Amino acid sequence: MSEGVNIGSSIAARIRSFERTRFWTDVLVPFLVARAVIFVVGFSGSLLLPRRPVFVSDAIAIVDVLLRWDALSYLDVAERGYGNDADGFFPLYPWLVRGVGLVMPLPYAAVLVANVAALIALGLLRRLVEADYGRFVARRAVALAVIFPTSFFLSCAYAESTYLACVIGVFVAARERRIGLATIAVFLACLARPQGFFVATIPFVLAWTFGERSRRSIPWFVLGAVPALAALLAVHQVSSGDPFGFVHAESVQSLGVFWRSRSQPPPPLLDVLVSEGIGSNFVRRILNLASVGLVATASFVHARRRRIDLAAGAFLSLAVPLAFQRTLFDAASMARYAALAFPIYPLLAQGTASRGARRFVDLAFPTMQVVLFIAYAEWIWAE
Repeated sequence: MSEGVNIGSSIAARIRSFERTRFWTDVLVPFLVARAVIFVVGFSGSLLLPRRPVFVSDAIAIVDVLLRWDALSYLDVAERGYGNDADGFFPLYPWLVRGVGLVMPLPYAAVLVANVAALIALGLLRRLVEADYGRFVARRAVALAVIFPTSFFLSCAYAESTYLACVIGVFVAARERRIGLATIAVFLACLARPQGFFVATIPFVLAWTFGERSRRSIPWFVLGAVPALAALLAVHQVSSGDPFGFVHAESVQSLGVFWRSRSQPPPPLLDVLVSEGIGSNFVRRILNLASVGLVATASFVHARRRRIDLAAGAFLSLAVPLAFQRTLFDAASMARYAALAFPIYPLLAQGTASRGARRFVDLAFPTMQVVLFIAYAEWIWAE
């Protein structure tokens, strides 16, 4: 009996060792190499431009350039809590930063939390894709997620990587029928970003509706969004006396969420594109259109394959933030949100399987990422 137990323990230990090895080769090494190249080249390039970066913290320069735009609002929430100008930003990421900030300065804590979460997200992505398409496609999907033009935001002081880790965790746990973990992941995803309330819930309800619809497979775990909403309301009630402070915040109102109530509706998207021509926002608008096209295609392909959860997950990842904008071209970060539409990566991996396509993407994506990172470091993003 003891010999059988020893054999079982030995096999389990070998499996865990194999998993760690695969995480090292498939996730950690590609992530560290790509980030080192992109950040060093991008940061060096920003220093060579006539307009020098404006630093905002006492952190070393390579860390400071990761603290741009929304990152300052997340740091504000981590340091001062709610009841300030950053009330529109969701709490999970700044809470984690505040916790890690007990042992190190907040800027370093913000970058550390973001990158650890990015590694967790990539590890979960590999696990999710490998279950459907095998290890080769999974490795390729992770590599594409790392070099995707706007994926450097996963390493910046943003909530993107924290949200991505949580929402992919929902899909992995749901696939493996680990209902308790799926419920917790839904709860955390909803506290990470507004998209969580949609991407971590609706896809599974749709998949059940268009699937077998048995009582046994009802996705009860999506109810984790209910305590998340209650926690969000309670936090803002305690902080500012306004439970809906995350909706009433100026940063949210400025997006034009309620533009339909205004006297002048936004102009048609095509008119905006044609009338502005090649102007200061041309690159941004092209990125937005390309992102919408990519995610729409991924949603269609997954739907054709009857993967309703992945199709809806990709669609909602972009549709939700787009709904918060007055026009497509006001959405300066639409390409950033496309990086969070994780169902695009296995399809990109399959679509670039040929040597020529793989070489083109492996060159074009990192090049675009360096250019966009320089723009981000220079406080001009992609305008």
